[in-house]
This record gives sequence, C-alpha cells and structure tokens, in this order.
Amino acid sequence: MQKIPNYSQLPDLLVRSLQGLLTTEEESMLSQWRQEDERHEAFFQKISSEKFWKEHPQAQYQKEIVEAWCRLSQQKQKRTRLLRLRRWSIAATIVLCLGGSSYWLFNSSSPTVTSSPTAEQAIIPGTYKAELILSDGARLPLANSKQPIVLPQEGTLIQNDGTSLQYSEKQKNRGNITHTLYIPRGGEYNVTLSDGTQVFLNSESELQYPVNFSGATREVRLSGEAYFKVAHQAQVPFIIKTRGMEVKVLGTEFNLRAYKDENYTATTLVKGKVECNNASGSLILQPGEQGIVDANNQLSKQKVNTEDFTAWHAGMFVFRSQRLEEVMNTLIRWYDIQVFYDSPAQKEVLFSGKVKRFEDFNTLLQMLEAAGSATFTVKGRTVIVGQK
Repeated sequence: MQKIPNYSQLPDLLVRSLQGLLTTEEESMLSQWRQEDERHEAFFQKISSEKFWKEHPQAQYQKEIVEAWCRLSQQKQKRTRLLRLRRWSIAATIVLCLGGSSYWLFNSSSPTVTSSPTAEQAIIPGTYKAELILSDGARLPLANSKQPIVLPQEGTLIQNDGTSLQYSEKQKNRGNITHTLYIPRGGEYNVTLSDGTQVFLNSESELQYPVNFSGATREVRLSGEAYFKVAHQAQVPFIIKTRGMEVKVLGTEFNLRAYKDENYTATTLVKGKVECNNASGSLILQPGEQGIVDANNQLSKQKVNTEDFTAWHAGMFVFRSQRLEEVMNTLIRWYDIQVFYDSPAQKEVLFSGKVKRFEDFNTLLQMLEAAGSATFTVKGRTVIVGQK
C-alpha cells in the first residue's frame, strides 16, 4: 500500500475524497493514512458526515477547514516528539543521579506536561458564506449552491458562483423589490448590482438594495463594512445610507465602515470623488482622504494611508499603532471567536503589523504575542488576553 508522498497533498486528497474524485491509487494512499492513527480516522469520519456539513455549510468544497486541521495535526505531532525527547532526557538524568530510587519516582504520580492551549484549537479563517433575504422575509443560504437563483414570484434571476451574486439590468422584475445580503461572522460575500456596481462585503455586514434601480438616484443601505466599486452614471448618483452618514458618488472606489458596535463611521476614498453628509455638515473627499463621523455625530476628514483601511479586501490585515481591542475586534468578526481580557489595561496596548487574512489563527496569535506585552490563551472558541 503506497503512502502519501507529500504531506501538503493531504488536504487536497481529503476534499476530493468527499467529492468522489479520487483515483484507485489515491484511495489506497488515503486508506493507509486513515489506518495509521485513530485520530486520522476520527477526523475523516467527522468531515464525511452529513451533520458536519450542515453545521459548517460554508466550508463545503473548500480546503480551509481541512488544511487548518492538517496544519495543527502536524504541529502537534512535532511538539509531541519534542516533548517525548525532553521527557526521556529528563528521565535519563534522574536515573543517573538517583539510581535505585528512580523506580519509586517513576511509579508515583507526576505532573502532566501539556502544550500551549493556543496550539490545540482548530479555529479557521472566514470563508464565503451569506444569506440572501428576500422582500417577503424568506432567507436563502448561499454558501453551498452555485446554481442560479430563480425567483418566479418576483420575476428575478440571480447568478451565484458560491462567492458572489450577480444581478442583471435586464430583469423582468415586478415592481420595486428590495433584497438584503447578510454576511455573518466568519464570512464574506460579493454582489454585483443591476447597474454594474460591485460591492465586497466584510464579516458581520448587511447590504439592502433594490433588485432594479429606478428614479433619479441609486440608493442602498449598509450596516457593517464594504468595499464599493461604483458604476459610473453621471446623471444618476449612487447613494449609500448608513449609521450617521450618507455617502454620495457618481463613479468611484472606496471603503465604508459602519459597524453598530463601534462609535464611529468612516469612508476611505481610493479613487474618484465622494461627498459625505450628515446632520453636522457636508464635505468632499479626494483620494487618500477619510471622512469620519465620531461618537458625537461630528463629521470631519483626514489624510490616511488607504491600505490600512482597505487591505482586508485584498486578503490582508494591516494594523498601524492600533489598540489591541480594535485588533481583536477585527479578529472576532473574521474568525468567529469570543475575547476576554484579564485586565482593561490590555485593551490599550498598541500593535502594528501586517498579516495575511487567511493566516492560521494560532500563528497569528503567536505573532501578536511576540510583538507586544500580551499573552493569549485559547479555550474552545474563547481567547483570554493576559499580560506577560
């Protein structure tokens, strides 16, 4: 029976096994891997179960959850070998030093050595998942299906490729119908509206929009965070309404962040020109500027490095002298975790860094720990932040 030649091939073999795409030779290699360790077989049975995919629909046909487990399993095996070598080294020293008394030492109870809890958790990055909420309140999960969404009662046809929705400007729509695209924690999804505008939605966000635009303006509502590429229509302004701010554009690229649990709303302009309005006034943004509505509902603008606020759209996290609480709030949404602090002072620790958005969670925590004065302990899906 042939072994898997390269450990990096394992996630691909597991995923294709679920899809029934393995060759006879690959089936043989995977079978041997399953027999090597009872944990291998337990994991294979888990991901093969219908219950598992119902609980994790966003991961179907994607490698993230399988790759995360494989990486962690490999790390744990390495640590186990190191611990075993360390224990045998200590044992040999005790035998040499204590002679006959070693029998009593090794047959009495001794402390258990365990690896860091951070290394034991399979917390995976977010992936493409969302719900489409129809005008009648019906909710359609989007992660699994790549089939077009046909809504005969609305006269609507929507293309769906598993990562994005696409509406056509030629809809035979019956009346003014509004849809809402809802992104939960640990998710992201994209939508191309009927006018050609592209919207990239971040975790824990919600966009409400008409199936067909009509009238003198194109209006949508946003809660959360999204990156917009607005289709240019000089005579029909595109307007985003959100908490504390209204953003008016003709054709441009920008990021808009308006989470309900944060005390500010921010528009960061990448290309073009936008107008920000609220009860306190109005201002025009140029590329490289950010319009902010603060906790007192005051509107202002400042020069910024746009990458700091748009990097998530390109698959990166960029933190520049950010409070640890702000950093962790970003991770909470993307990795779907809970965070508790041993001390309120830990929230104020400043952190700067640039990491991949799909980085292994444990690796990311190790980087945060190495760069600051905080420690991180993981229990289940809860991260406890302590002090070194």
